[in-house]
Amino acid sequence: MFDTLPKAPVDRPVQCLADERPDLLSPDSPAGLRLVQITNDASGVHAHVYMESHIFTPDSRRLVFRRILNHGEKIPINIRQDYLLCDIADGFTIRQLTDEPGATAPAITPDGRFMYYLLDQAPAPDRGRWVLRRVCLQSFRRETVLVIDNPLPGTRCRPSFCTTLSSMSADGERLCTSGYLGDGVRPNGPFGVVVFDLARATAEAIMESPTFSNAHPQYCRCPDPESKHDILVQENHGDQVGADGRGDRTLPKTDASGADVHVIRDDGTQFRTMPWGRDGQEFCTGHQCWRGRIPSAVAGVSRVGRDVPVVEGKPGPADSSAPHRGRETPGAVRNEICREMPLPMFSHFAFDPTGTRFVSDCMRPGAGNWANAQIVVGSLPDTPDAVLKVRYLLESGTSFQNPQATHPHPFPSPDATKAFFNSDVTGQPQIWMVEGFEFPE
Repeated sequence: MFDTLPKAPVDRPVQCLADERPDLLSPDSPAGLRLVQITNDASGVHAHVYMESHIFTPDSRRLVFRRILNHGEKIPINIRQDYLLCDIADGFTIRQLTDEPGATAPAITPDGRFMYYLLDQAPAPDRGRWVLRRVCLQSFRRETVLVIDNPLPGTRCRPSFCTTLSSMSADGERLCTSGYLGDGVRPNGPFGVVVFDLARATAEAIMESPTFSNAHPQYCRCPDPESKHDILVQENHGDQVGADGRGDRTLPKTDASGADVHVIRDDGTQFRTMPWGRDGQEFCTGHQCWRGRIPSAVAGVSRVGRDVPVVEGKPGPADSSAPHRGRETPGAVRNEICREMPLPMFSHFAFDPTGTRFVSDCMRPGAGNWANAQIVVGSLPDTPDAVLKVRYLLESGTSFQNPQATHPHPFPSPDATKAFFNSDVTGQPQIWMVEGFEFPE
């Protein structure tokens, strides 16, 4: 049945499309920066996967990005989204890894040997199937690991509409993602956080609710025996979802306090709450990530009439009678890492594996919108009361509109010598790299 799925490497030539672009550095950029436009062809929208995605080999030599050939298509099985591997050390040569319809949610294993990904072959809720695959990053051959064409244990419907993101555990043994578990008939069906045991080739939904419509599940990268099982999960309170599993923005939110963020063990136990938002004055922006291998996380928050800082936190136990207290969660630990900045305005961000080096996009002073967002790097010591310090690198030049590929989505290489971002400054979203910078002391 599954022999029809391709196993051989994608039969496409290796390309090199990179251009040096010193002309797009600003007069205020630090001396010595090197700016490279990695992609420049018009075959589709080119974009990084997402800031916290595991898309780099550990040697910082190779990274995966995506090319979207029919951006805007909503039915997963019809989406033509290919994943490509860029070898930075080999002159930014690019090799196509996948060509199957519905490919999504890539993650590279910690040893850099494989990239796992899913095929979402669901034309509608409770129809079709998910196929977990992997591609070897040496031979580039592909193989099927698991096919899900029945409801997961304890659920009523087959999973559909897999998110574009997945996350790999620090030991490389498990993968998490999320998707729709509704029946396509009733509105406000559940979404599930799904965990794959890669050695056993099994999957289970460890939690499900209509409020996990944009869960962004992220494994903690700390390798200690307990932390490596923790998953950071976003919960969108008040969102209304149609029967087709898509958000219905014509309906009012049923909860004005917005999203919150939780930590849960990958067996579905130990539900905890992060100290962000939910107090009527502070709102989670939906951008959060672990601090590399440090078992604490950082979230972007917006404050009414004020600023958009990033705040560090460690979870507290969720009160069974009031589990969504956000900033007011008893026992949670919170650190205002932007407290020395006059008006922080961060959007997307990521950390290197040490959790001390930071890359972000931020609003230009006085701009009033995110167009042409700045790219900055920062330092955050591994201490309980750490303060974030940042340094300006350049203007991204991007429009910061729809599609998401026009958002910079910046992140560092594992060795933190390079930073990567998206920009449509040339008229179409492409991927970019900057190096030669220093982090602030």
